[in-house]
Amino acid sequence: MDPIPPYSLPADWLSKFHTWPEPIQALWLVAGSVTLLGACWFGVRALREIVGLLVGLVAGRPERGVGTLVYGIYRDRRGRWMVYLEGRGVREVDGAGPPMPAGSGHFGPGGFGMGDVGPGDPPRSVPRGFLPDSEG
Repeated sequence: MDPIPPYSLPADWLSKFHTWPEPIQALWLVAGSVTLLGACWFGVRALREIVGLLVGLVAGRPERGVGTLVYGIYRDRRGRWMVYLEGRGVREVDGAGPPMPAGSGHFGPGGFGMGDVGPGDPPRSVPRGFLPDSEG
């Protein structure tokens, strides 16, 4: 008795490919080409990112977009507005809306313009002692 040859799915597919209608053959050729092109694009993009990271690490430069947080505003789990300022820590803010960064008195919880607050004045909602010029 002869041994059974191993079955190969790609060989079977290729042996029947020439019997399919031409539009189906064209579809398979285009789909295969697009798949290979996409895989190559993905591989080159991943390689580019990896090389860029390695070059940045070797040169001693930090990754793009990475820096030190100097001023941050966020809302904690209890709904309080919190402000972080480098060197001074995190403090709760009194007020109904989020505090505005120093020097940005043009916008506020009430919309555009904050009445008597000028562009150079600190926003009303920043706690006393939080800005360098204030007391506290």
